[in-house]
Amino acid sequence: MSIVDEIKRRINTVRNRGAGRGLQDWKENKMKKCRVCGGQIGVKSVDVEIAGVVVKGVPAEVCSKCGERYFDTSTTTFVQSVANFVKQKRSELLTGLTQV
Repeated sequence: MSIVDEIKRRINTVRNRGAGRGLQDWKENKMKKCRVCGGQIGVKSVDVEIAGVVVKGVPAEVCSKCGERYFDTSTTTFVQSVANFVKQKRSELLTGLTQV
């Protein structure tokens, strides 16, 4: 299995378990104003790039004025776990290449 396939598998596993609150639940608990500029906050599905890997459809609260994005704790934890996984796999590949 390639690294990309493994990342996709892990992303789908987390999504299927219901990690993060999803857009419906976010609408009930969303922020009112941006902490950076005071602009209005809206709930959107965004793409997040992590170490060269793009995770699509991540729920976030986004400022309509400055574009600042806010994520809930479980979404942030998920994004960090994907980043750590990518970093680990890249390290393993580089280690394997230097041993050849």
